[in-house]
Amino acid sequence: MNPVIHSRSSAKHFGGVWGDYIHIHHWLDRSKEFVADFRHRYNFHHEEGIQEAVEVFGDVLELSGGGSVPVASVCRQHILEDCGGIVPTKEWWFKGVQREDWFFRKFVNPKLRRAGVTDPMDHKTNMSILFGGSPEDYRFIVNWFAVPSFHDRAFKHHSGAIFEAERVFGWEYPLESGGSAPTRLIGEEIVRSYYSKIPTMQDWVKVIKPISNMSRNYVLSEVEIEELAVIPNKMQNNVQINLPNEIKQSK
Repeated sequence: MNPVIHSRSSAKHFGGVWGDYIHIHHWLDRSKEFVADFRHRYNFHHEEGIQEAVEVFGDVLELSGGGSVPVASVCRQHILEDCGGIVPTKEWWFKGVQREDWFFRKFVNPKLRRAGVTDPMDHKTNMSILFGGSPEDYRFIVNWFAVPSFHDRAFKHHSGAIFEAERVFGWEYPLESGGSAPTRLIGEEIVRSYYSKIPTMQDWVKVIKPISNMSRNYVLSEVEIEELAVIPNKMQNNVQINLPNEIKQSK
């Protein structure tokens, strides 16, 4: 569904006008700027994406003309409408992922090889060799790109995430021991070390196995909307939310 359609649905169910909601719905769908494929939704259409939206927009959305609605409720409405009546987790998107050879092609920069480096995953030390400073200078940006599990790589290890790192750390990453280094170059070196290339978001989308809920629109009932209007703004321990029987699948 289009963000404007989601916004009109929000206004119908929660009050206000569609313009009150468009910024949230556009934010949830912004990954479509990079990938014109419904699987772009893996970026924010999940429990963790809802929590991130709350961190960006706050707990409550104030409506024009009075009233308010939890931001988490607006996000859940959007995701339920897009994903066939469930709010997935990150892991859900990568069930049955198609493994590719490039997943395992680790890379050591030639300059690092000449310095005797053999471990491409010692990122703090390797960045200090490439850009100067001490290994500990790089702990924040290295931690930012670090991922706890394989499926999390799809959220931080692509060209778009490198640009996001620039927004987080600035054009130049400051070194505590003095000086700075280009944030984008640091990000490129870290990501490339995993795959011998810098993946795009499209590369990750291609390995997601399509299933029907990824693109099945639902119409929410008034009963479900009433429940959403008072839902707590917190993650629900990675449990999928299933719609009750009143919700009808759109034809």
